[in-house]
Amino acid sequence: MEEKKKDREKRNEQKDEIFQKLLRNLKAIIEEAKKKGVELDKRYDLLSCDCCGGFEDIEDDDNIKVFDDEDYVISEDPFIIIDRKEATYRREKSFCIKTTYTYICTACGAYQTQSIREQFDNKNEPI
Repeated sequence: MEEKKKDREKRNEQKDEIFQKLLRNLKAIIEEAKKKGVELDKRYDLLSCDCCGGFEDIEDDDNIKVFDDEDYVISEDPFIIIDRKEATYRREKSFCIKTTYTYICTACGAYQTQSIREQFDNKNEPI
């Protein structure tokens, strides 16, 4: 029984090492893209993770960090944005902006997509 526990702990450590290597590689790719003028991480929305329940919030130092449901920081880094698409469309007396993010949770490594819709009146006031 003790041997199975040790094997499981070793696999978890290996998974964590692989995840940390993935994060380092993704950050390097993003930094390289930034140097070339590509803005992948530009956004105005805070996201959440459907897998681990982590959510982004702004810390006192104005940095985005990932928190759990007990408000503990579970990742010092914001989610890694892979893609961001924005669509604007009109409704009767208002217009909507739909922003779709594809991202990786820096706490658990889940790859996911989230859409955020904002509706405004004709005076650009949020509804």
